[in-house]
Amino acid sequence: MRRRRLMRRPLIGMPARRALRRRRMFRRMTRRLVLRTGVVLLLGGTAAAGTYAAIKLHERDVRRIEQTTGRRA
Repeated sequence: MRRRRLMRRPLIGMPARRALRRRRMFRRMTRRLVLRTGVVLLLGGTAAAGTYAAIKLHERDVRRIEQTTGRRA
């Protein structure tokens, strides 16, 4: 449950790019669960944090993130 703490503090600037790389690695496990900053939550399969983020996230934000990153859902 350590990942839950990661969820609270948003990454800004350079860490976001690092998150992009991380997202590519865990793309299989986390297809549509993405935070507003582009941080992937389901690292290693922490489903609880992932579902929590999914609830807080709106489809709009997901689409915008996908557009900015150039990745399709």
